[in-house]
Amino acid sequence: MRQYHSHPLDRRRAASQVRILQYNLNLEREIAQGVVLIAGYFGARGNHLAREAEQNPFQPVSGHRYNPNLPSPLLEDLTDAQSFYNSLQLSVSKHGSSDLSWQVSYTFAHSVDDASSNVSIEAVNEPPTTQDPFNRKGDRGRSGFDIRHNFVANVVYELPFWRGSRFGGWQVSAVASVHSNVPFTPVLAFDNADAQSLLTSERPGLVGNPYKGVCPNGIRVDTPSCWFNPSAFALPTPGQFGNAGRNILRGPGFAQIDLALDKDFKLKEGMKITLGVGAYNLLNHPNFAVPSNTQSPLTLGGNGDAVFKDVAGNFASNVGRIFNTVGTGRQIQLDARFSF
Repeated sequence: MRQYHSHPLDRRRAASQVRILQYNLNLEREIAQGVVLIAGYFGARGNHLAREAEQNPFQPVSGHRYNPNLPSPLLEDLTDAQSFYNSLQLSVSKHGSSDLSWQVSYTFAHSVDDASSNVSIEAVNEPPTTQDPFNRKGDRGRSGFDIRHNFVANVVYELPFWRGSRFGGWQVSAVASVHSNVPFTPVLAFDNADAQSLLTSERPGLVGNPYKGVCPNGIRVDTPSCWFNPSAFALPTPGQFGNAGRNILRGPGFAQIDLALDKDFKLKEGMKITLGVGAYNLLNHPNFAVPSNTQSPLTLGGNGDAVFKDVAGNFASNVGRIFNTVGTGRQIQLDARFSF
């Protein structure tokens, strides 16, 4: 189904057509005293989702736009996109009256869709619109938020020192978060297909393995200065779209450990002051962002990593290089809380 929307009311009508089906199964068992294991499956299927595309693309073969009488370029919402999500979720936790409580969680998941957003301004790490409005499945790939592996562990321990006295009330806690990469898209910095769209969302051709070899700067692949090999891509024939898929490139993983120490000072029944110190990203581990040498004034983030900058096949500036990090470096924070 193809619909044209130019008014916020039309967007609301498009949203009303969305159909989401969710299904899950969870099993819970106490495997030891106070230790609970939860294993579950969660899945979701989306239909009639919106994807943003050029409303009236230019047709190089015919020499005019699809509808020559329609003022262009314009953006439209197509309500034919789909999404698929499947996950295995495992959790082991211990809670109770003891001084120690902890939880370990792991999720193995995969999310695939035709578009992760129907509003170009929300695009992050991928093109803001569909490459070819007439080829929906040509944009099917990893969702922009797809994380295959996600591990989180936390522990809280009430220290036994001076318990019951005014010198007691010490608590130490820690959180470890580790997850695999988010994807990003190789793109072109110019309109190779001559679609003459309001926003350029075209991709190159894939001719090799982007994770082998060295970059043109002589640095090996899988480093911040050469995250992928741009020589694995080729310029498509003029007037054609490339065969490189959406979100086929993987970014760096993420790992962080946070640690906190707190001390309670009881004032009277039901009232206390807690003083604490927390260290976020305790090990000062650098978490790199995905490569992105693109930035549109209409979007919140980069729109993929441009491989070629012109019809001559010259590489775009800083292709495959990482310049930013996500999260923060080590931060030490002091805090005070009053509870009543």
